[in-house]
Parts: sequence; structure tokens; C-alpha cells
Amino acid sequence: MNKYVYYLILCGTLLLHCCGERNTKPEGNKPTNGSTIISSSTLPIENNLINNSNMTQIGTKTNTNRTTTLTADDEEEKFNTFKSGLDIILKHMENELKDHKANIKPLSEYHVEEYENTLSQYPGFIEWLSNNPQKQKELANAFTYFYDFLNDQRIKQSSTLTNQQLLINTLNCNLKAYQKSNAQCNDNNYAYNNNSVQNLNDKIYSVFLQLLKEINTKNTNEERLDAIIQDILLKPDSVIARLIGTDRLEAMIKREKLNDNQEKGLDFLKKAFINLVNADYMLYTFLLFSENEIKEALDHIYSELEKCNGNNKKQDTFKSAIRNYFNIISSKKLYDFKYKVTSGC
Repeated sequence: MNKYVYYLILCGTLLLHCCGERNTKPEGNKPTNGSTIISSSTLPIENNLINNSNMTQIGTKTNTNRTTTLTADDEEEKFNTFKSGLDIILKHMENELKDHKANIKPLSEYHVEEYENTLSQYPGFIEWLSNNPQKQKELANAFTYFYDFLNDQRIKQSSTLTNQQLLINTLNCNLKAYQKSNAQCNDNNYAYNNNSVQNLNDKIYSVFLQLLKEINTKNTNEERLDAIIQDILLKPDSVIARLIGTDRLEAMIKREKLNDNQEKGLDFLKKAFINLVNADYMLYTFLLFSENEIKEALDHIYSELEKCNGNNKKQDTFKSAIRNYFNIISSKKLYDFKYKVTSGC
């Protein structure tokens, strides 16, 4: 008899547990359960990054460190959004060339050549990419960091449109003539309009303009895609890096750029910043250096840690030296970091 009672209790417990779970993440482009997702990674870099109640404390794991495995639907959605952005910029180039030829709005010789080259090379590149599922997967994974930033903006604005449509509207709204003829450009449901990020639509436009221009810098489609991914989408000191927020920027650099020892160096650097009032800003400043500068500094930190061999007192001295260096740094250079910041071990 007791055995059956235990079974009933177990089943009841499992039922309560299952019913208590609730999906609070948005599915596709639609927020479910009325949830709003805000993390420190969504905060615009132009703002003061400190004293924010939603900020994840430096030195803790964040929800941006998720796997890069995407479903087929995710890949298609990101690729279509990426392509739509390029298509809109390309259309703007076509219109500017038409105005130039009609003597309505002359362009410089440099821009005429650049636009014409882009218009001639883009169709072949996008067709090659559209017919190459593996390359689309690589692109979608790299584009995820910026796409997620855009999706955060969509959720914060409570827009009912997809990210793809919001992007199209935002890029069109960046044109002054389009703004004058379309009052919806200031509507949060129609385009990305984050008042806390200065000139957000300009920055989004700049991202896709740079992506499109990369097509002119290389000779083969493989090289063009690699340049788009490495020189724009995943580059630490790019326009995208200045938009996506500290947490997401850190996740991108750790996952895409660093080896195990460099990750350990970054973890120690974050520990050195713990409890500082401007900790997030100091980490952000470091992450915006060039890839080579970041790696060299982290290699140095790891090397010094190895010398200390668990000596906590020396490690604390090393942390203090790191904090002092970043408190007084006045230029975008890390060339003297390994000489001025040592552990004394």
C-alpha cells in the first residue's frame, strides 16, 4: 500500500514541476508570455556603462556565452536579414548613380567607380553564397552577434515586425528624402529607434555599407566572405563591436578569437576589475583594442600568472598593477602593457 502512495506522490510532484515551467524566451521574432529580455549586453556602448541595475557583474558567466549551433530556420532567418540589408544599400547605390548620370546629384569619380564595381560584383557573390549552405552557416554564425543586438532592440521597442522588415525600414529611413516622405520613420514599431544610442540608424547603415564594400576588396568569393566575417562581423574594433555591448563583445572575442591560455588571461583581467565602479567600461575599453593587441596582452597576463604559481599575494599585486594601468591609459595603445604591468613573481 505504501508503495502506491509513494508512486502517487512522485507523479504529483513531477506534474507540478512540469506545469511550473514556462518559456520566457521569444520564439523567432515574437515575444512570448509578454516577456521582455534585457541584459547588459543590450546596453548601447555610447552610454555610460556603469551603475546599471541590469548589468551582469564582471567576473560572472553571462547568458551570451551560448553555443553557436543554429537551427536551419535560424540560419535562414539570419541570412535573409543579412541579404536584405545589402540589397537595400545596393539599391541606394543604383539610385545615386542614376542621379549622377542625370546631373541631379554628382558623385566623385572615386564613388562612381566604387559603386559600379560593387554593382557588377555583388550579383555573382550573393548567388554563390545563396547556393552554398555551408558558407551560409558560417556567415549566419558570425552575423549572430549583430543580429541578436538588433533583436534586443526590436523586443525593447515592442515592435510587431520581423528584424528583417525593421532593418529594411531603418536603412530606408536613413535617407533624408525618405524620412521627409514617411512619418513612420520615428515609430518604434516601424524602424529601430533607440534614443539611448546616438544616431542608431546611421550606425546600422554604416555596418551594411561596410559589409557591401568588402566585396570590392578581394578577388574571389571565398576571400570576400572571409573579409566580411573577419574584418567586419567578428572584428573587435569594428563598428559592430561598438554597438553590441560589453557582454556580447566579450562572448564574441572569447569564442572566435582566443585560445585557452588567453581565455584564462581574460578571466584574470576581469577579476582585477571586480568591485570597481567603472569595471564594465574598463573591460569594454580593453575589448575594443585590435585583435593582435588583445591577444598579446592576454598572453602576457597568462605568462605572469604562471610565474606566480598560486601565490595569492603576488597575484593581488598583479591585479593592482592592471587596474592602475587602465585607470591612467590615455591612448588606444597597449604597446607598453607587458613592460609596465608585471606581477613581480
